[in-house]
Amino acid sequence: MGFFLLPAVALAALLVYYLVFPKKQSGLPLPPGPKPLPVVGNMFDLPPAGVAEYKHWAKFKDLYGPISSLSVLGTTLIVLNDKDAIHELLEKRSTKTSSRPWSPFASELCGFSVMLPVIPYTNKFRYYRKLVHQQMGTKLIVSRFQDIQDLESLRFLVRTIEQPEKFQKHIKTEASAIILRIIYGYCIEPSKIDPLVHLIEVMMTNFSNAFVPMSWAVDIIPSLAKLPDWFPGTSFKKTAKEWRNTTNEALDTPYDFVMQQMENGTNRPSYVASLMESSFKNPDGSGKPTQEDIDAIKATATIMYGGGADTTVSTISSFVLAMITHPEVQKKAQAEIDSVVGGDRLPSFDDQERLPYIAALSKEAFRWMPVVPTTTTHVTEEELEYGGYRIPKGTYLIPSTWRLLHDPEVYVNPSSFEPERYIEPRNEPDPSDYAFGYGRRICPGRYLAEDSVFLTVARLLAVFNMTKAVDEEGNEIDVKVDGTPGLISHPVDYAYSITPRSAKHVELVRSAERQNPWEDSDATLLQKTSVA
Repeated sequence: MGFFLLPAVALAALLVYYLVFPKKQSGLPLPPGPKPLPVVGNMFDLPPAGVAEYKHWAKFKDLYGPISSLSVLGTTLIVLNDKDAIHELLEKRSTKTSSRPWSPFASELCGFSVMLPVIPYTNKFRYYRKLVHQQMGTKLIVSRFQDIQDLESLRFLVRTIEQPEKFQKHIKTEASAIILRIIYGYCIEPSKIDPLVHLIEVMMTNFSNAFVPMSWAVDIIPSLAKLPDWFPGTSFKKTAKEWRNTTNEALDTPYDFVMQQMENGTNRPSYVASLMESSFKNPDGSGKPTQEDIDAIKATATIMYGGGADTTVSTISSFVLAMITHPEVQKKAQAEIDSVVGGDRLPSFDDQERLPYIAALSKEAFRWMPVVPTTTTHVTEEELEYGGYRIPKGTYLIPSTWRLLHDPEVYVNPSSFEPERYIEPRNEPDPSDYAFGYGRRICPGRYLAEDSVFLTVARLLAVFNMTKAVDEEGNEIDVKVDGTPGLISHPVDYAYSITPRSAKHVELVRSAERQNPWEDSDATLLQKTSVA
């Protein structure tokens, strides 16, 4: 993507601004950090292009201590590499540290301001969270979706048997099928590209690119948004318009599908249908949702797919990488399944309490390669003090989650995949306390993700062997354990081999498939989408 570069004139204007209007400061110092340059501050101390952000920020603990600071064009950034600092600032003081950065490009021009992850800590945010909590907020509530997870995990096994070389694609298909069925009651295309999946994925790609720090000049100089479209250097306005149209389409298309199905009396149970059938505080006393309520339902539904599907894909992919690099863990896990479940059926949610090693293995998958290794930035709403340091109002707080989950003082041999760390006598901390975010910004789909990962992991281990791939000469192909840059991190591409454990295991899956015939896709019932 050709991001608009900050022109020399803008730099000159910024220089004048910060020299003429310096910010007032209290007597306390900022946390330690790299020495800033005039005007641009620590811009060149931000993560370089192509480098995973979590690796960059993790180094700050060794260089500057558990809490460190930078200044970029007048904005203070504080990196939190310490669990005590995170607990104090993001949990105990969450009413003052739960806001989000505001991006003129992403929030205003692209229309992403309606998305829950970026809404400032306001009444609107609290209302949106309330809607999600009603449908997803506890383990008991999300247990009603286990039939969907059971069915789609079975179909995932079928696809993997038929096309093991497309395993990564099958993970994505399973996650998409589960989320869209839960959120909209929508059944995806079983074997080809689904138009709704494609539409929302395009929107989420735009969403991710729109929030890349310092990539859009209008985020640094908001007045650029007022320039006419023909003015040189305003191509970002055309991009934003296209992305806004895609966002609106992703909000409206699946919602309209649910409304059509409800009108016809053919809708399946879903997040959207359940909320639309709820009673609302409408001023007219009807109990029907207002337009504000409808907008909230649309927005929370869309972002739950975008966040939920991608995060599950990342965790399952990390799990497979762990199995091929730690074969002893795979053997131990399979032995537990064979002992508890046997060979005549697939593992189910009912087995969870009797499979402690599999449960621990699922936890380790969230810790070993966390999906969001650098948790989304929090913003302070007033000036704070912590540990003798000043934290100005409007500070960007960057929680270095990967560093917490790989702290050798907390997790023994943190780079090693060891489910035993959560079992007696080790009893190391549950990574879920860090992996799903903090305070009032904790991931609302946490329990759904934990259920999906447990069942998929258990069934993969029950049916398949996962090993390193071999080359033409029969030599194992080495793999690299590393994560991609970006807010949501995935393992870098790796070679693998996934094969059924036996013909009996294949027949076990085929038998279950015959008992659960495939439905027709709902794709033909969608209004035609413009994203091709």
